[in-house]
Amino acid sequence: MKSKIKIIPGSFLIILLVSLNSFGQVTRQPYLQTPTPSGIVVRWQTGTGEVDSLYYGLSVPSLTQVVPESVEERIYHEVKVSGLKPATKYYYSVTGRDNGKEDQYFITPPEKGQAAPVRIWVISDFGQTSSKMNARRMEMGRFQQ
Repeated sequence: MKSKIKIIPGSFLIILLVSLNSFGQVTRQPYLQTPTPSGIVVRWQTGTGEVDSLYYGLSVPSLTQVVPESVEERIYHEVKVSGLKPATKYYYSVTGRDNGKEDQYFITPPEKGQAAPVRIWVISDFGQTSSKMNARRMEMGRFQQ
C-alpha cells in the first residue's frame, strides 16, 4: 500500500522563512558577569553562529557605542566591555542599535573605597536530588535559623 503525501503549494517557502527567522533570534537573553568600575562582560545565546555585537549608551535612544564580538563564530556569545565610567547607568542591546529597552541596563560599580548602597540577590542551583536529600536539607535549615 502506497501512501501519498500532499504538498500544499508555497508551504515549503513558509517553513523555510519561519526557520530562517528563528535562527537569528536570541534564544537566551543577555546576562551580565564580572562587573568592575570600568567594565563588564555581557553574554547571550542565539540560534546561529554568526558574529554579533553589543550596542550600548547612556540612554535607550543613544546606543551609539558598539563592541563587536570576536571573529569566532558560535551560538554562545560573549562581549567584554571596557572603558566605562564608574557608578554609571548604561543601556544595551544585542539585537541592534535601535532595539534598546528601558529595562535592559547595568550600573557599573563605584570606584574602590567609595561608599554606595548595595542590594544583593543570591540564587543557587540545588540540582536534582532525591526526596530523602530534600528532607535532610529542610532539616538542616531548621537548625541554622
